[in-house]
Amino acid sequence: MEPEAVGLVEEFFKVQGYREEGGTIVVYIDPEANDLDASFRMLYRRLSASGYTPLLYSEEGLPVVRLIPVSKSSRRFLPIILSAITVATVAATGYDLSYSFRSSSGYRMTLQGMAWDIILFTVLFMGALFLHEMGHWLVSRRAGVPVSLPYFIPAPPPRFGFIGTFGALISMKSLPPSLDELAYIGLAGPLSGFIAAVPITILGIHLSSWIPAEKMMEMIRSGQASTLGFAPLVFTLLTSLMAPRGNYYMVMHPVAFAGFIVFFVTFLNLLPIGQLDGGHVLRSVTSMEAHRKIGFLVVLLMILLSKFMPVLLFFAIIALLLAGMGGGRHPGSMNVFSRPTYKAWLAFTIYMIILVLTIPVPSH
Repeated sequence: MEPEAVGLVEEFFKVQGYREEGGTIVVYIDPEANDLDASFRMLYRRLSASGYTPLLYSEEGLPVVRLIPVSKSSRRFLPIILSAITVATVAATGYDLSYSFRSSSGYRMTLQGMAWDIILFTVLFMGALFLHEMGHWLVSRRAGVPVSLPYFIPAPPPRFGFIGTFGALISMKSLPPSLDELAYIGLAGPLSGFIAAVPITILGIHLSSWIPAEKMMEMIRSGQASTLGFAPLVFTLLTSLMAPRGNYYMVMHPVAFAGFIVFFVTFLNLLPIGQLDGGHVLRSVTSMEAHRKIGFLVVLLMILLSKFMPVLLFFAIIALLLAGMGGGRHPGSMNVFSRPTYKAWLAFTIYMIILVLTIPVPSH
């Protein structure tokens, strides 16, 4: 009896036979099929609703569709539990940042004021991270890619050396059906997070305090304050546009710090390495081998430049760890015949613009 999944393939291709192999179904299709790429994308969306992911590849020179069952996640409540914990750890981060901000800027340490700092920081920071993941989620769902719901990963607050969360993520259970959709999925998250971070940063700079340079130098020498030494380029540009005339230093409000961190996370995700978001976009317009070599060169460049900006060494280490978790190599899409069109190159162009805008630069 012909499996139901094979019948679904016949809606889009002329089937010449099939075999079952290791829990998957290998379907032989007509090599003369017209518009292989478009037909496969429609098949992909149709099968994703039936619990299968198709892989289109060549076997002895002929096109073959392998139907791979997609396992259903049983951890429905895990995202909710982790998100609830992260709200608490991010709120604790908001408290630490508010206390530091009010101590350094001379603002009154009132319960109401600190409560507003904490609420604004928690809602805007987690909201931006959530929008980043929802960008991935929405574009993935539109392409028919099976994905988990977004969830946050909690981390200790600043008093323990962290920022309350290791970020948020979704789990893709399959590669997308084409390189164009791979580019869009990779770009959607950083683009959404970047757009959200701009108004957050503007609001944060408006709420921040500005201290004359002489007084700030005294505070730094006495250990009451410190400088970060770097900032994302777009953060530096926004700060310069909104700074008062004269020689002043900004004491960042927690909301400004939220924008700073979202730009920071965006840059990290945009690194063209492994299966990071930037790795997805780069792989959509390059081969697997070129993708791997470019990623290696980028890491090497960051290590070399870390002599002038130590934070780049941190980025390089984190990128290598994340790339290693994904195996280092990027197979591309579920269609080995897929080639990038102008859509992938448009996504790559936007990606490069955001990458430049979020790159860390020295700051005083």
